[in-house]
Amino acid sequence: MSSTDRGTAPVRNVVGRHHRRMIPASEAALLPLTTDDDVLERVRALVGHAMRRQFWLMFLDDEQRQLPILMPTDLPRRPRRGDAHRFGEFLSDLVEVVGASSVIVTYERRAGDELSDSDLEWLRMARKGCRLAGVPLRGPLLAHRRGVRWVAADDLGVE
Repeated sequence: MSSTDRGTAPVRNVVGRHHRRMIPASEAALLPLTTDDDVLERVRALVGHAMRRQFWLMFLDDEQRQLPILMPTDLPRRPRRGDAHRFGEFLSDLVEVVGASSVIVTYERRAGDELSDSDLEWLRMARKGCRLAGVPLRGPLLAHRRGVRWVAADDLGVE
């Protein structure tokens, strides 16, 4: 999608019962996500509560405005060895293609807001992949059966 299409294309084309509302790209482009609360509210609006296990990737430009790409990716139960490197390579290429300067990663899975061992593995993998790719991570966030929450470094046992 060219930059001239950004003002008219929807940020999210997927409509499901678990999503709260679509935000037009023209609105998203006007509202930079400069704080963690801004990011949390945007993810709540677009992803909502969880229905299945997947990552959601959202991309921000150098002014922290959301680009018109919202990418869901189904996941197996646990990451495999080498997934962080593969994820990092994928992100590095994708960020270059779409002109993003950072990524918001949301891990969706149908359970409560407490983190399981499997959750921690996925969230640490995403964090490591971003670090390996040199892509600044906004997040990660967790979409659970009752909503969305921020996942702090303390929750992951990292600094």
